[in-house]
Amino acid sequence: MDSGPFPYHGNALPTELIQQTGKNTLFILIFQYLLYNSPMKIVETTLVIIKNKTIERGLVGEIIKKFEDVGLKIVAMRMEKPSKKIALEHYIENKGWNERVGKKAIAAFRTTSEAIKNLGTDNPKKVGKAIYDWSVDQLKGKEVIIMALRGVNAVNKVLAITGSSNPSEADLSTIRGQFSSDSFISSNLEKRALYNVVHRSGSAKEAKYELKVWFKGLK
Repeated sequence: MDSGPFPYHGNALPTELIQQTGKNTLFILIFQYLLYNSPMKIVETTLVIIKNKTIERGLVGEIIKKFEDVGLKIVAMRMEKPSKKIALEHYIENKGWNERVGKKAIAAFRTTSEAIKNLGTDNPKKVGKAIYDWSVDQLKGKEVIIMALRGVNAVNKVLAITGSSNPSEADLSTIRGQFSSDSFISSNLEKRALYNVVHRSGSAKEAKYELKVWFKGLK
C-alpha cells in the first residue's frame, strides 16, 4: 500500500526522524503524517426514494436492511403520494440532464436507424425530454417512501448498494441487479420510465438539492 511521501505508520512519529529535522520541516512532516495515515471520515446525508412498485412487491424491509447493514442511519422517513409540483421539482428539467439521458437511451440500440425507428428521433435532447416526462409521471400521485440516510461516505455507499441505473447491467449483488431486470430498451419501447426499484442521489451536490425538496429544514 502506497503511504505517500511520508512512509511511516502507527500512533507516533519516529523519534530518529524528528531529531533530524527543523521546526518547518517537522510541521510539514506532521501534516503529511496526518494526511496519509488518518482516513478522512466524511459524514454525509443522502436521499433514497423507494418506488411504488417496490412497495407493492413487499421489498421495503429488505432494502432498508441493506442500507442499515453498512452503518447508514435513517434520520428522516415518510410515505406519501407526491404531487405533480413536487415531482417536477424533484426531476428538475435542464438541457444537460435531457441530453445526457437521451444519449444513453439512443446508445442502447445497435444502430442509429434502429433508435430513430423506435424513438422517433436521434436527437438526444428530445429523447431526454420524453424520458423526463415519463419519470415525472412515474413519481406523481403514487405512494412512495422517501428516506434521508446519514453516515460516513453515505452518498458513495448508497450508489454502490443500489447499483447501475440500468438494472439489466447492474451487479446481481446490488438492489437493482437483484430486484429488477428492466432495461433502457424495454422502457423506451414501451414509452415509460425505467423501473429501477429505488431512486438515489447521484452525487453530494444532487443530494443537497433533493433533500431540500423533500425534507425542508433537515439538518
